Amino acid sequence: MMKSSIGYHTLSIFQRLSEGEENLLHSEFYDYMKNGGQITKEDKENKKGQVIYTEYAYRKNHSTGIRWQVFNMDVGKGFRIYGVKAIITPKVLLNKDYIAIASESDIQAFKSAFNNEARKISPILEDFNSYSMSRSDYCGNFDLGELKIPCTPEQKMKLIKMGDIPANYKPEYNTTSHRRKTEENSFYVKNDSAAINCYYKYEQMKKDPKHPCANKEDAKSTVRFEMQCKNRKLHAMSKKHVRVETDLESSEPIFFDKQAQEIYEFYRDLIARRRNRIPIEAILSDATSVLMIDKYFRKIVRSGDYYTLVKARQMIESLDCQSRRKEKLIKALKDTNKYRGIYNTKLKLSGNDLLDYKRMLIELDKLRINPVTIPVDWNIEQIPNLLNAYYDKCTEVQNEELRREGEKRLLRNWSK
Repeated sequence: MMKSSIGYHTLSIFQRLSEGEENLLHSEFYDYMKNGGQITKEDKENKKGQVIYTEYAYRKNHSTGIRWQVFNMDVGKGFRIYGVKAIITPKVLLNKDYIAIASESDIQAFKSAFNNEARKISPILEDFNSYSMSRSDYCGNFDLGELKIPCTPEQKMKLIKMGDIPANYKPEYNTTSHRRKTEENSFYVKNDSAAINCYYKYEQMKKDPKHPCANKEDAKSTVRFEMQCKNRKLHAMSKKHVRVETDLESSEPIFFDKQAQEIYEFYRDLIARRRNRIPIEAILSDATSVLMIDKYFRKIVRSGDYYTLVKARQMIESLDCQSRRKEKLIKALKDTNKYRGIYNTKLKLSGNDLLDYKRMLIELDKLRINPVTIPVDWNIEQIPNLLNAYYDKCTEVQNEELRREGEKRLLRNWSK
């Protein structure tokens, strides 16, 4: 079985409650904790010091892959939100695996596991099908060793961080440096409806010495690419986005954190849109996961393999095309190298130079040459594109399976 895979890592679901149900649910969580349930309780407050939701999370050594958030939030004009949100990590819920990611084949199993856990706590939590989906985190795990990538994860992240930033996305603001910046071994950008996160998985887990994962070492060569889609993005994907104005939308609540804002927006959408539930089987299908990862990976990393500037230039000079086109392609490589990345180059160029550069990015994609080039002191001439290497490995594995199946059929025929 391949270590590298594309699927989803985490999802969130939400259910509306009445005021009475919300009060009773807190009591039933308390009873569950009192009777040995390994859950901790933490109140989250807004800037006025008012509790807007209470999170019930399992202790790290007893994690089930579910966090519960019970909401009682004032959003203005005498209106309150009562509800419960469950944040689920399917592979942790199913088998305590903190590295592997889920696929569509896991849906029924984690639904059943969720229902079993909910029944232990309270009938108010009901079953999975009574909730609406509010977020899905698609992701790809890319094992560099398995995909025969001849560089370290740290080197791979340096190349990825010199990629592009999609339109309408911005890097996260760093409160220490007071500028938009990502950490050394991660790439993180976001907008109002989604976030894109690419990082060295082992480095991320190592930062938490108390992380319950027993096999952290298995992530030593893993780079993870995540596309975190909020409710608004999921609705756009499900093609059922019909908006109706309500008085609630004109209120402006003050939020303690992004979790509160996210649930407010989702709850607003529940009463402001005439639509069916988001179809979870379609949203979490293998086809949708691959579509989302492929689309945004190519927007950021692009489609080509990495080469040294000298090698990439030689490849372009050997093309059978007009000299003017070669010059523009080589200039795009030089500019990307000079300004240390695709996004930075777009910021530096303007007018016709910028238009030419954008056109050459598309041409380089067709040539399977990445505009980001490998530093000479790495002593590596070529580094495959992660996504291309993954697809090549999948094809190799499938061909091997077909070969073995063919051999088995021949043996069965000979035995007759």
